[in-house]
Amino acid sequence: MGMYDTVEIVENIENGPLVGEYQTKSLDNALYTYYLKDRRLIHRVYKYETVPEDERTHPVFGILRSVYVGDEDANYHGWITIYGVDEVWKLKFTDGELMNTEFVEAYPRDPDTSTNGSLGENSQDQHVEEVAYWTGDGYVAEDDNDNYEG
Repeated sequence: MGMYDTVEIVENIENGPLVGEYQTKSLDNALYTYYLKDRRLIHRVYKYETVPEDERTHPVFGILRSVYVGDEDANYHGWITIYGVDEVWKLKFTDGELMNTEFVEAYPRDPDTSTNGSLGENSQDQHVEEVAYWTGDGYVAEDDNDNYEG
């Protein structure tokens, strides 16, 4: 998959993605963490420092540690695409403020994957016409909810 950044939705967005973590390749692709708060994209900034030798627990690993510096408004302008476990969203920012959210598509959860709900190998080829929910006994389409007793 390569490198990506994380976008955390920390508060409800009307007609937008649910609270949770999403991945994106629309930003720096440097494993940075951003969060969306008050309709602004905020970058969590860290610096890296060398761990003194007497504090290291391993001779090779643990030479560097991240130190939280603070938050910085990304003042992002443009579109970003965020990928959740089972959905894709596009977010439009104008002069740093979230102006629009657009639902792109949903992926049904695959009970046979080892990661419990991640996208299958051919997920690019999948297009879901209706939303379905995994009940443990099988998929239930949204319009079948009248018959669902779960």
